[in-house]
Amino acid sequence: MKTPTKTLCSLALLLLAFTLVSACGGGSGACSNDQDCSPGFACNMGICEPMSSDGGWDADAGIDAGGDDGATGGDDGATGGDDGGTGGDDGGTGGDDGATVVDEDPGLLIQPGTGIGSMQVTTNPSVPVTLSQIRNIVGEQGMNTSGDYTLSFLSDTLWVSGLESDPEGYQVFDNPDMVITLTARTGMNAHTADGLGPGSTLAEVRAVPAWSNPDRTAIIPAGNGYAGGKMDEFFSRGLFIGYNESDVATSFAVTRTYLPPNGTITPTTATLRIGTTNILAGDGSDTGSPRYVHVGVLGTPDRHITYDQVVGGYDVTFYVDTYRVMGMEFIGVEEVSGLFDIDKLVAVVMYPLFYGSTSAGHRLGSTRSEWQSELGSSPEIKQDATSGSTMYIYTVASHKFGIVYANDGANMSDKAVMLMLNYQEAE
Repeated sequence: MKTPTKTLCSLALLLLAFTLVSACGGGSGACSNDQDCSPGFACNMGICEPMSSDGGWDADAGIDAGGDDGATGGDDGATGGDDGGTGGDDGGTGGDDGATVVDEDPGLLIQPGTGIGSMQVTTNPSVPVTLSQIRNIVGEQGMNTSGDYTLSFLSDTLWVSGLESDPEGYQVFDNPDMVITLTARTGMNAHTADGLGPGSTLAEVRAVPAWSNPDRTAIIPAGNGYAGGKMDEFFSRGLFIGYNESDVATSFAVTRTYLPPNGTITPTTATLRIGTTNILAGDGSDTGSPRYVHVGVLGTPDRHITYDQVVGGYDVTFYVDTYRVMGMEFIGVEEVSGLFDIDKLVAVVMYPLFYGSTSAGHRLGSTRSEWQSELGSSPEIKQDATSGSTMYIYTVASHKFGIVYANDGANMSDKAVMLMLNYQEAE
């Protein structure tokens, strides 16, 4: 059975407001405070950018690489310490002569896609690892960092990042919340089975066959107090390695494994093609891919939530599937008035660390001038009253494509920090 098409076609500002504000834990490029940003990111002049240990910022890091919600923790961090209750065996007894022998501390094992030592990341979102579990292992409550969903442990050698478990809760990283990233930072005695860890050089990492070919290497330029450096992104292995300006590894961030977040964006058809799969954002009634399409190619989202909104006099239940580390959120209609099962995708939101592009090569990080060369130079500009974010809305064929730029797009050189496929206007 169908619902009135005109009713479900009019989702517009509802989607914009929900995406920028209510999809808890942040993730989009625009922000009004740290709480609007992903774990490992903080709000700097209205833009979510990766945190660095010295509090410095890089204007491009949130686009080209960096520590999304935990995907890449901090750029300079290595984590550490075996002294917080998670260390290796430092005891050991006995030689043949009965003397006590103290073995060299082997440190913690960095297990890509799984965890560090006995601490685990969430690998199955339906059975999450919680912050309380990590606190119990480490024996500390953790110290606040610049981001509300990242805590520092063990003298700042371990960063733990997570995702809000209750979208209607207090929006504070607390015991029930899901842990999605553990980051070993400088000072932590932690190594992979290959012997790599904080302090290893880029050459040493690349010399190990298993780590010689990242899914992507991003260059984070120096600027605004941040030294800059490289980031090796192994989405498919669940590991992100950050280097300083001297190509020395300063952070090993462990997440669950993900499909590399690449794909072709086609604004004219409201389509995102990932691999051989076309994902269509539609009108929420007659068109739009069913949810199983994007879940089938990307796997289980980090979080699946629903929310209700009255649209055109109907009670509409929407869903949001969040892939925080991948930098993607999928918004769709689930049902109407509790009677009509719809299951149609309406919009796709993309933010760092997503690195797909249009066929013309435009992506997150492309400038307003570059985007407008493809989409046209007369966008409609809307200000979201709740988040304070400015979105440029381009009409292409019969669809709308939304972009949030740094600096509210005041200059043609400002870069895209968030993309919205199939933005829809309220009628």
